[in-house]
Amino acid sequence: MVVEHTAAPKIWLRIHDNAVQWVIMSQSSATSKNLKALNRIDLDLVAHLSEFSAANWHSLCSAAGMTVYGATALSWCKDAELSQVWEGWHASGFPLKPSPEFERPARFINPALMPPSRSLREILDAEAGKHENPEIHTLAICARIAAVQGTLSFDMPQESLRNAPPQIAAFLKSRLFDKPDRTAAENALIAIWSDTLSGTEFDIWEDA
Repeated sequence: MVVEHTAAPKIWLRIHDNAVQWVIMSQSSATSKNLKALNRIDLDLVAHLSEFSAANWHSLCSAAGMTVYGATALSWCKDAELSQVWEGWHASGFPLKPSPEFERPARFINPALMPPSRSLREILDAEAGKHENPEIHTLAICARIAAVQGTLSFDMPQESLRNAPPQIAAFLKSRLFDKPDRTAAENALIAIWSDTLSGTEFDIWEDA
């Protein structure tokens, strides 16, 4: 389907209205089924952008004010590049923390640009050496982890993960919490990351 220039703003408005609705629903008694239905609606909407120029979508988003959903929707546009998604997300100022309302946008990135992987090694390798800006580099890694559906595979030497920066440490800690039957060494890693996160905005467990 070719999206006319008059239709693109309607798609932009709809995915942003749905983002607000999703947060409201997630904080109420909405069921997982209802939230997934809203996600499917958004995926159907962004799929219509496949023949819409990435440059034109970027211009629309810049005129409206770059947002995280504008940036991730760009990944579905014609001739889009993943670097544009990361730059747009970073410019939006939208925080990325390991909780559903912040992780949701990452799951709308076109898998043709960002093939899904549960391998931590593959995630780190995919972004290695691609970003001059360390904040964008960290964002890209965290967004890739956020997009993982299911259990993340910690297929790397644990020693190499001890000094992860706070934002990455938050996602690693969150995903390791989900792993059943953790070893003593893995629990020790969680303790190290907890110290790294202490006093930062990424310590979502501070009030727990």
